[in-house]
Amino acid sequence: MTTRVTTTTTTTQLCMAELPSFETFARVVHIELDRVRGEEEQFLRSSTGLSSTMKDLGHTYGRKYFRFLLGDAIAALGGLHRNQILALAKDVVHRMVSSLDDHAPYRLRLSCAYILDEFHAAFPQSVRGSTIVVGGSIVLRIVCPAIIKPELIGLPPLAATALPNAILLAKLLQHSMRGTEFDMASDDLYFAKDFVAETKELFAGYLSAFPSTKKTGPIDSDCDDELLDTMVLTVDTRPTRRASTPTLESSPSPKRKFSFRKLFRKESSSSAPSPRKSHECRHCGRAL
Repeated sequence: MTTRVTTTTTTTQLCMAELPSFETFARVVHIELDRVRGEEEQFLRSSTGLSSTMKDLGHTYGRKYFRFLLGDAIAALGGLHRNQILALAKDVVHRMVSSLDDHAPYRLRLSCAYILDEFHAAFPQSVRGSTIVVGGSIVLRIVCPAIIKPELIGLPPLAATALPNAILLAKLLQHSMRGTEFDMASDDLYFAKDFVAETKELFAGYLSAFPSTKKTGPIDSDCDDELLDTMVLTVDTRPTRRASTPTLESSPSPKRKFSFRKLFRKESSSSAPSPRKSHECRHCGRAL
């Protein structure tokens, strides 16, 4: 209990220093906690002041981060079949996990850390805090809407023919986030059972790690496009070889010079094992 109180105090102090209008933000969080009346599953389930605030924070501090995560996936959506969308969704999950510390905006992570601390103070027995808070703030309010309507994060709009695939991709990410168990006999998305089983732990790790008080990610609202492009292109200049796991080849986004095929290639290996690089997925070793 003492550790949690200390952590909450530290997070609050950092938020006061880093977040504009923090007092208003804190008040909105407490209003949401009062609104749910002790029912944790109702937290961030509807359009409220907090959900609007998190969307605003996401677009203020995270547009470049979400373009980085989703730009190539969105550009590749047209004309794909179901299995290719499953592969694309898996690549997105791996990219979310592997790029978190290097690219996620600090103020957005700090905001989630504060909300999660207050949520745990109100629901100390909850085991789903990260899914409810981060999933509700980041995945449901920003990531999935941006897949359906890329203009929200400054990307070109989808072609009408790509919209069904965009909806499917968003649904797959939501089910991975929740760890949905499908009934093979009755569920329309029965074919996603293996995908969810393979990615739900990765997604849970992302949700747990996203709230943070540590300054790690270089991408923020004051980071210009040239810096973002430099960071992305630096990743792709290393010698690579094809990964053993099949990945989806797609057309590059107009704002990117690499594809998902390049994204998950590994470096050529030598006879002696080398330590994991910071730009490799911490879970599977595939390179960003």
